[in-house]
Amino acid sequence: MWRCSSSRVRPALDLRLFAPVVCGTVVDPLEQPTTSTDTQRAEARMEGKIVDGPTVRLSSRLTFFHKLVFPTMWILAFASGTLLLSISRDPTAHELAPIFGLVTLLGGSFLSAISFPLKTVIANQDGIVVGNFLRQIQVPYDQIASVRENKWISTRLTTIWLRADSGFGQKIKFQPYTHRTFKFWKDHPAVVLLRERVQAAQDAGGVSANVT
Repeated sequence: MWRCSSSRVRPALDLRLFAPVVCGTVVDPLEQPTTSTDTQRAEARMEGKIVDGPTVRLSSRLTFFHKLVFPTMWILAFASGTLLLSISRDPTAHELAPIFGLVTLLGGSFLSAISFPLKTVIANQDGIVVGNFLRQIQVPYDQIASVRENKWISTRLTTIWLRADSGFGQKIKFQPYTHRTFKFWKDHPAVVLLRERVQAAQDAGGVSANVT
């Protein structure tokens, strides 16, 4: 017997004898009401906005060093060397100053293209969390158009192209975590995982496209 308020309720015979009883009403476990949050996440999963899988850090833990520390120190060192050579009284030093200046400009341009734009990237069920050490944004998997990895650079610089502009623009660059292998022609595991999740989101959302 079960007690509901102040009255006793006798459940009628039913094939679902072991189903939970709420105030005398037999409730089918398969028909249990869900919360609005569960419903929203189920709908998002059907639309490809949520992909099952653990949270994984895709970017290197040395991103801060490669993004700010190393390029800043390198540029300051060569710029200081160029200045010292320019004001030196040694004629040979004056001849080297233009060369140092050119190297500083070329190196600074290169670092500005591959180091300063680096972002931290973490993959979770809802998409990727992108940050620049000042703020973070969430990018759903279905908003990722392509993932391209540069295998000619030892750090495997990877570029994520989005379908539309985000808080960090339409192009996101990150350096994957360290993965030592002699098979340099193979894709980095972080790139493989991200492509698989993006493809799964596209398949669930009905988007016919291959992520490369």
